[in-house]
Amino acid sequence: MKRRVITKTPRDALKAKINAACKSLRLAEEDYRARLLRVTGLDSLRAMDVAQLDAVFADLVSIGYEEPARYRRRQDAPKHLRTIYGLWLELGNLGALKDPSKKALWAFTKRQTGIDRPEWLRTSTEASKLITALQQMVKRARGLSVPSTRNQK
Repeated sequence: MKRRVITKTPRDALKAKINAACKSLRLAEEDYRARLLRVTGLDSLRAMDVAQLDAVFADLVSIGYEEPARYRRRQDAPKHLRTIYGLWLELGNLGALKDPSKKALWAFTKRQTGIDRPEWLRTSTEASKLITALQQMVKRARGLSVPSTRNQK
């Protein structure tokens, strides 16, 4: 049974990514060493600093290596998603929610939009109904008057 090594430093993580890339690209040892020498002037990962390791990894990406999903950095959340979660958190802090959990937000999102989770709202247009409802709830929780959107008879 193989032991799994846990990388502890950014340098170790980069070395692991470079080794995975070389294995994926099926680089021969001579080609690998020549590439290291050409990019950094060194033929061993051990002697390199983080900037040089970054350059080697960028070089491997330039010749066709694609990072697996677990290595990719998460992209920033869309603005409407940050707004939704921010308003929900504010409602929780104001004590306006019986259950401030994500599951409760998901249920609220489903009731408001018909879509199960706020992450699945693709555009701010789709999220505007939810954002408006949350903003009105925040105003009510703060004691501010909220104009009714319903027809008054």
